[in-house]
Amino acid sequence: MVHNWMRQGLDRLVQMSPNHVTVARRAILLAEPPLFDAGELSAKGEIRHAQLLKRHVQAVQLLHAANPGKSVIALDA
Repeated sequence: MVHNWMRQGLDRLVQMSPNHVTVARRAILLAEPPLFDAGELSAKGEIRHAQLLKRHVQAVQLLHAANPGKSVIALDA
């Protein structure tokens, strides 16, 4: 149910910007939110993208995989 809702949201983004090459076409829901103790959040509560990407390397690899599997919400699947 959540995956369908996310897929619909991605589809709406693509429809709003059909010729934009940087529009998201895949997403993945992580099991836990960004962690302050892991350095993924600043003191102001902002996401530190570099730290988040380092900690979730496997999820990022799945997003870019040719056959990402069911955990990735993909418009190209």
